[in-house]
Amino acid sequence: MILATLLMFSACGEKENSVIIEKYKDGSVKAEKIFKGDSINKGEKYIIKSYFEGGKLQAEIEMVDSLREGLTLTRYESGEIESKVFYKKGLTVDTLKRWHKNGELKQKTYWKNGMMHGHHNEWYDDGKLLSSGIFEEGKGEIKYYYKDLVVWWKGYTKDNLPDSLYVYYYPSGGIERQGYFLYGKEVGEWKYYYENGNIYKTNNYVNGVLDGEYTIYNNVGNIIEKGSYLRGELVEMKKIKTF
Repeated sequence: MILATLLMFSACGEKENSVIIEKYKDGSVKAEKIFKGDSINKGEKYIIKSYFEGGKLQAEIEMVDSLREGLTLTRYESGEIESKVFYKKGLTVDTLKRWHKNGELKQKTYWKNGMMHGHHNEWYDDGKLLSSGIFEEGKGEIKYYYKDLVVWWKGYTKDNLPDSLYVYYYPSGGIERQGYFLYGKEVGEWKYYYENGNIYKTNNYVNGVLDGEYTIYNNVGNIIEKGSYLRGELVEMKKIKTF
């Protein structure tokens, strides 16, 4: 990482802005921090710009006191806008928008004080609906869809995190797996199913990590494997012959 400071002056010789430049190894600009005067003063807004290695602008971020404050704008390397997000004291507010590379709207979500608050939608790059939800201060039900609008998965959030029973479906509509999230992490027993509806596997999570016994079945319901995990590591496994 290479850092340099550049001072810019007005026609009258008065200093207008200072720029701290971070460079890639090849000497091209990686990022710029632009501010008034010799240093960044408390409560004053400054701008961070970042660049792709090829030199094209990647992001423009408005900052105050090391927190995002105002608009953050990101672009694809091709130049098209990728996202527009507004912040207040580092928290997402107002309308968040994201776009696909082809220019189609990818996401539109309303935020309040860092929490989803209002309508949320995402779309595939052909404009078909991917997800939908209505939230109040980070709480609400969210659904994701296959392109034919069959539900892919659904569940409820708390503080923007998964926090309920989540159910995932096959395109045919049958349950593929289901289990609980608590504050964004898998907990307890999760069940997985064959598309014919028979149980495929059961396992157990503790704070988002596999921990405890698991069992695998063949598609007619016979147990073919059993074992256990301890804090995410497989510690026991036994294959079971079926006749």
